[in-house]
Amino acid sequence: MLGTFGRAETTALCRLVISEGYKNNKFGRIFSQKLMTKVEQRLVDFLSKGNIKILFGDKDIEMLAFNFCLLVREPVHIRCLLIPDSAPQTKKECEEIVRSAVDIFLRGALNNAK
Repeated sequence: MLGTFGRAETTALCRLVISEGYKNNKFGRIFSQKLMTKVEQRLVDFLSKGNIKILFGDKDIEMLAFNFCLLVREPVHIRCLLIPDSAPQTKKECEEIVRSAVDIFLRGALNNAK
């Protein structure tokens, strides 16, 4: 996911969606369905497994997946939108972003499920 949102092509496409989306909301909807929803669906499938879903109580699994993806994606994505070529350069940088997002997500989602 970080590789996708850190690419120059994705950043350019997102800039286009942001600048033109208000003129034609179908454009933003197509972008969302084709790119973002596929990533989130993989996480929904994983979180919906019985032994995992029980950990989250009655939380909305789709919203949890959406929020997790935002935690991982947005620090990189926003930075790339604002500062071209600022994507994480090493595997270690990517792992630290993901590790931080997982920690924040699990602390919030699991603590609020009780």
